[in-house]
Amino acid sequence: MLNFISGVEPEAMTYILQNIENGEVRRVAPSYPVWIIDSSTGTLMYYQGQKSFRGQSATRLVDDKGFRFGQRALDMAKNSRSTWLRIELAGKEYKAYCASKAPFVVCSLIQ
Repeated sequence: MLNFISGVEPEAMTYILQNIENGEVRRVAPSYPVWIIDSSTGTLMYYQGQKSFRGQSATRLVDDKGFRFGQRALDMAKNSRSTWLRIELAGKEYKAYCASKAPFVVCSLIQ
C-alpha cells in the first residue's frame, strides 16, 4: 500500500483514501487493520474502522499500556526507517509493522 499511495497526486489523495476505506483498493492482507500517517504533518490520514481519527494527531494513538505507538511510528519516519511495534489493544498483544516512505507511514496490525 505504501508504494501505491506514494504515486498518488496530492489532489487525488482524498479520493484514494475513500477507495481504501470502501474496499475498492485491493490489499495484500485485507484482514490486517491499517492506518496511514502523513509524516510531514503528523496527522492520521486513515485509520481502519475509525473515521473520526482522520485529521487527528498520530501522537494520540496510545495502546492499553500507555505506549504511544503513533509517536513511535513518526519518530522512526523522521529517520526514514520502518519498524516493528508491539502494542496491546483490548487486552491482547499484537505486532504491527510500520513502513515509512516520505511523506507517508503505513502501519498494519498483524493479528
